[in-house]
Amino acid sequence: MDILYFYQYFGTDKGGWSTRVYEMCKRWVAEGHNVTVVTTPYDKSDIPKFKGISKEFEYSGIKVIVLNFPQTNKVSVFKRIVGFVKYMLLAMVYIFRLKFDVAIASSGPITVGVLGIFAKIFRRKKFVFEVRDLWPSGSVQLGMLKNKVAVKFCYWLEKTCYNYADLIVACSEGMKNDIHRRYGFKHIIVIPNASDVNLFSVKSEKSLPEEYQNKKIIIYTGSLGRIDECMQILEAAKKISPEQYPDVLFLIIGAGADKERMVNFIKQENLVNVKMLDLMPKKDLVVYLQNAYISLLTIKDIPILHTCSPNKIFDAFAASVPIVQTTYGWIDQLVNETKSGLTATINNADDLSQKILYYVNNEEIRNEHAKNAYQLALNVFNRDVCAKNMIEGIKGLFDKKDSKNIWIINQFAGNDKSGWGERHYFMSKYWKENGYNVTIVSGSFNHMFFNSVEVNSIFSYEDYNGTNFCWVKTPKYNPKSVRRFWSQIVFAYRVRKLNPKKLSSPDYIVVSSLPIFPILSGAYLKRKFKAKKLIFEIRDIWPLTLIEVGNISKYNPFAYTMGLIEKYGYKKSDHIVTLLPFAHKHIVSKGGTMEKIAYIPNGLEKGIVDIQNLSDEIQSLIPKNKFIIGYAGTHNKANALEFLIQAAIKLRDDERFFFVLVGDGYLKDNLIDMAQGLNNILFLNKIHKNQVYSLLNLFDIGYVGRNATKVYDYGVSGNKYFDYMLAKIPVLDSSNVKISPVDQAMNGIKVEAENSDAIVKAIIDFYNIPIEEKHLMIERGYQFLNDNHSTKILANKYMDIFKAS
Repeated sequence: MDILYFYQYFGTDKGGWSTRVYEMCKRWVAEGHNVTVVTTPYDKSDIPKFKGISKEFEYSGIKVIVLNFPQTNKVSVFKRIVGFVKYMLLAMVYIFRLKFDVAIASSGPITVGVLGIFAKIFRRKKFVFEVRDLWPSGSVQLGMLKNKVAVKFCYWLEKTCYNYADLIVACSEGMKNDIHRRYGFKHIIVIPNASDVNLFSVKSEKSLPEEYQNKKIIIYTGSLGRIDECMQILEAAKKISPEQYPDVLFLIIGAGADKERMVNFIKQENLVNVKMLDLMPKKDLVVYLQNAYISLLTIKDIPILHTCSPNKIFDAFAASVPIVQTTYGWIDQLVNETKSGLTATINNADDLSQKILYYVNNEEIRNEHAKNAYQLALNVFNRDVCAKNMIEGIKGLFDKKDSKNIWIINQFAGNDKSGWGERHYFMSKYWKENGYNVTIVSGSFNHMFFNSVEVNSIFSYEDYNGTNFCWVKTPKYNPKSVRRFWSQIVFAYRVRKLNPKKLSSPDYIVVSSLPIFPILSGAYLKRKFKAKKLIFEIRDIWPLTLIEVGNISKYNPFAYTMGLIEKYGYKKSDHIVTLLPFAHKHIVSKGGTMEKIAYIPNGLEKGIVDIQNLSDEIQSLIPKNKFIIGYAGTHNKANALEFLIQAAIKLRDDERFFFVLVGDGYLKDNLIDMAQGLNNILFLNKIHKNQVYSLLNLFDIGYVGRNATKVYDYGVSGNKYFDYMLAKIPVLDSSNVKISPVDQAMNGIKVEAENSDAIVKAIIDFYNIPIEEKHLMIERGYQFLNDNHSTKILANKYMDIFKAS
């Protein structure tokens, strides 16, 4: 593989600056890859400025191109930015001149990311964006970048780099988490700065200068800049008495903007226990670090710096030296979990000195932590391991993996927190057990949700119990208004913009209707991302349901357009999943083929729902000495609840019976008006799904109603049937459905649709059924649910479709 690496601060093992890129590239060259690094002179590295525009040389098999725009932190921010831009513009030439398969742009500065974007757009090469510093966040938080327009532009550029990158390489878990939290991107791997085990673990042939021998050296190495806040080291040294601890010596090796101030402070305070040396090549640093007792890491108290991945800690680990550090990010967690160091309160000289003295006074603990530090260097942060992991990540961009990523596009999908629409969430548990990665794309507003989702941007991402949710911002609506359909159109349009770098590129796209519009987006996304399969799931037959139940003409422009979309979906999908047992007749009549169609109904199972107790207040409202006819669900036209109310009216004088209707819907007010004056009926607001089963246990029978319309000729798969079966109550089914779940399970009584007299008779019949027969009904329903409609069985049927050729 030919690799083009853009990094402005490249240095070799001859210098004292970070050698991360050099060490990576050296190992890749040894593996047989061709690596070219395009860099600039840097005053801390071993590459000096020179005369001319550019020069080339080879080192350890790496081809190095140096553009003569020297970099230094000692000039103004403006001059540094000018230098960044000059490098970027000239480096672009090499994008078009050189042969390469992948371009790696290592930031900061963020401008280097533009080179990767150009390589991606104009050369169609893979782009890897290496994030060594979270720029511009660091500069903004440090106050170096203040212009609002410039700040906004830089953040836009940062996001654009992430968006174009095929792979993001973060130098720490903290950086990865920050990028994901702010932008939602998931195509990120962590390759930390590494430990030079081969360099720092092999005993140095050099001897420590005599003045440092027999001392417990508290060492700091590296930058002495404003973000390092090294003055806190000197403040801590001031608090450790040379008379009481004559063997403790602070050794600071480095360079930076604060060095002069530190030198003056040492003289002013007469800190005889502190020595300072200039920055030196790593090979010269070995003897000092190997003889150190503790290594220090300090930072300025700025949030973004707590995500850092400084080389000094990895060098210390390799030399078997524990660290005392002041960050509160991933390093803090690391040293605490592995017992390889201690964390001191930032900018607290008392605490820093106490942590240092803890090691000084407890040599056994210090030595134990030193061993743990070395194990980290050897097994986790070894340069060989890090270089291998990064090149494997890059190779993965070219591999055709047998990935198993599922996108479920369902505007009304939810989870157990939402309290509605959990079908795909419940199935995802079993898909994940079989190695699938599941993302459910749903709308932010659903009038059926118990808990709506608040989103601040077009897409909001959530990991809920291992299932990824992408919440698409959709307009709020009244379920009776036309705005409800507008919400569906907005959802369908916006899902076309889904970003696979935030969700993982899809292999299987499932579009669940209703609404029907997203099948257009599903077909588009399949083409765009070359998904293996597009699956069209039909929960309700639209526009037939709208025509039959809503009494809308089939020539209505809206219904007619829906019909065209329906036919398009059947044609473009690879498979059609229907929840209705006889829907294949309709689907075939509209252009679908029998080979594509699979029947996967709704279902539930014990344990999938975390059942919670009802409040005492609700329990007190339901009579204990009555025969309870209950309904839990939506109060809309399709559920024919007006006929249940009519039955309640006819039984108003029979004190044996009491009716309970739980839920919300656009017809609820009408139903309440219809029941005015009745004392044998109770309306309850919608309760959380987890509490519904506790409520159902108070019912003697559960009601399911359907209108007498043609649409039900194709069967039903209402969750209410299965809710009642799971709760172990028999069902009163008022419908003309040819074969309903009650017919199949024989767990209730089925009567003619829209017939209140038949409902009344069935209620009385239920009341008179012997208890033994009632128990048999209940057990048949429960067994039918487990044998035919458990979520696991349904999820497996879906997986058969995923695997089908």
